[in-house]
Amino acid sequence: MFVQKESQMKPDITHLSSVHIHNDVRILYRECLSLSRFGYSVKLLACGSEALNYTLENVVIETHVCPDSRLLRIFFFAPFMAWQAWRQGSRIIHFHDPELLPWMWLLSFTNRKIIFDIHENLHEGIAEKEWLLGAFWISKLFIFFEKFFLKRMSIILAEKSYFKFYERSGQSRETVLNYPDLSRLGPYQTSRTFKTPKLFYIGGVSKARGLGEMIHILDTLSHDFPFAELHIVGSVPNLEKLDPELQVLLASHAKRIHFWGRKTLDEGYAISKTCNLGLCLLHPLKNYMDSAPTKLFEYMAVGLPFVTSNFPFYQRLVSESQSGFCLPPLEPKTVADQIAKYFFNENRDHQLEKMSQSGPSKALELFSWKTQELKLHKMYMQMIGPPAKH
Repeated sequence: MFVQKESQMKPDITHLSSVHIHNDVRILYRECLSLSRFGYSVKLLACGSEALNYTLENVVIETHVCPDSRLLRIFFFAPFMAWQAWRQGSRIIHFHDPELLPWMWLLSFTNRKIIFDIHENLHEGIAEKEWLLGAFWISKLFIFFEKFFLKRMSIILAEKSYFKFYERSGQSRETVLNYPDLSRLGPYQTSRTFKTPKLFYIGGVSKARGLGEMIHILDTLSHDFPFAELHIVGSVPNLEKLDPELQVLLASHAKRIHFWGRKTLDEGYAISKTCNLGLCLLHPLKNYMDSAPTKLFEYMAVGLPFVTSNFPFYQRLVSESQSGFCLPPLEPKTVADQIAKYFFNENRDHQLEKMSQSGPSKALELFSWKTQELKLHKMYMQMIGPPAKH
């Protein structure tokens, strides 16, 4: 599948990230591969644990080792990566991280078209970062400079919820939603049984994304279901820094809680085939409450019923898809009790089966990446026309 190869040809498009890993699902598996299938030559510059140069389905991928220090990343690694992007000589640089904004603004004067792909609500996300001293005022400062830089570039938004912040920004703008590529997820649909809870989570792992609650849920369920399991796929923070109570629970459930680490999309959903309930219990932060996590659409696509936070936006999504249910994310006992009722009650068991069957058809009908890649292609056609002849 992977071929070690270095291309000397100037790409039509360079995708650039100084933060995201090279096999990021949105960047590589959706946008880069889709653009390649439309005939564009695409190169991806991104982060990796080691320096690599390989191709995947005609996309050339070059990785650089990102420093652990946030300051080194922002002030040294970001300009280095911007320089690497300039060296490619591509017609468009499509970048994915706010720390690259000033460097991309400079490169906009070198006859390159620039696209800023905004993955989340940056305005509210920065203000809510607990580790950032003076986060509120830094957010205000970021908004001021962002508006200035965006005058020389186009914008892609991954969610509709923060379009209001950008409706007058940028040279052009498009919403390309983070729907799943169903062709990649179809192989991970399977016939599931609902006798014992086998919980599954994929994505970023943190306190705000419900790590503590997931551990407590498994602990509560284990009293009635001694063979209950929790599978977590994603980069895990230092577990030694968790609250002592959580560390005790982890130690007592060492055989039930499985931390798989970061996996590719295919590897992660291969693990999901042994599970029967997806989790997505994000905390009530503004940056989360109006943006649907991609994992919900992926759970639907593989036929994995799910429980998610009871935010109004999520409740509408669940009502529309009939493939999951919503509960208070900060009440793990309530969540565990409701999960137990589904697995104890034969009629509710059938409800889980119905959710599992409903998910793939609703994902195909309402939440397919195919609808979004057409918008991406249209934007590129408007900016640079058809692929160059090489």
